[in-house]
Amino acid sequence: MTSRRRPPEQRLAAARHLLALLFVQGGDDPARTADAIRLARVVHRAVPDDGETTGLLALLLLHGDDALVAEARRLLADACCIGPPGPFLRSARALAETGEAATENG
Repeated sequence: MTSRRRPPEQRLAAARHLLALLFVQGGDDPARTADAIRLARVVHRAVPDDGETTGLLALLLLHGDDALVAEARRLLADACCIGPPGPFLRSARALAETGEAATENG
């Protein structure tokens, strides 16, 4: 029996969704959410030019403290030219913009 491996992009997409799930399932468990962020950083270092991976990492960081939010904003600024945005990158951008609007109006 031959094993059929998924193409790299499908494996990467599956890994991103797993990390998002780990983060969401972590809920109030700081160790789990920290693990999700740590692993998202590892994946991002492996594929820094992948907009969706950048978007996922930024999205996770936007739920953190001020230093993590600042890092997320830098990632999003750098991701401006990484190709068409997918759902993670669009969500991160929307969340960052909403946060900016709340800061400017608050």
